[in-house]
Amino acid sequence: MGNCKSLSSQPLSPVRAPPPQVGDPSLFRLEKSSAAIPYRDLILLDKVPTACPPWEAVHSGTFYSVPVLIKRLPKSNQELVDLFECAVKVMVNISHPNLVQFLGASTDSTHSLYMVTEKLDKGNLAALLASDESLSPSMCLVFMLDIAQGMKYFHSHTPCIPHSHLKAANLPILNLDGKASSNHYHG
Repeated sequence: MGNCKSLSSQPLSPVRAPPPQVGDPSLFRLEKSSAAIPYRDLILLDKVPTACPPWEAVHSGTFYSVPVLIKRLPKSNQELVDLFECAVKVMVNISHPNLVQFLGASTDSTHSLYMVTEKLDKGNLAALLASDESLSPSMCLVFMLDIAQGMKYFHSHTPCIPHSHLKAANLPILNLDGKASSNHYHG
């Protein structure tokens, strides 16, 4: 959680403009933050079968008609809630072409927190490797370089931003022309 302490005093930068009004101003203690997305603006669609801990579920969905991934986390574990808040504070301040774009965070009237990210077209690297899709050596090299550039971006920060689960299932693919992105990092 060292990254959170160093970034918590920095103002949160907007990730979209103009942000909708926040219905719950206590959302993640990020009052009036552009990272807050009202739950009513999200449409949850199909459940994605590859949710991994700590996420309770991952859904495809839309945010203002834009396809997104919506990751659900129960509020019942305070340690996870604190980690979630820290991750949001880190993610609003990072941007790189080889990282999945963080769009915001939300809460609902039940007991869940939601992280909203861009949804990439081709699923993840694990599914691609398991498919019948033929990958050329040059495409494999492009994917490896994309992943390495994303990790270099994380590690170039002071303090370093750790990637907690670097594996093929956590590497979304934009298209088969290139761009693999990392999507599982913590503050």
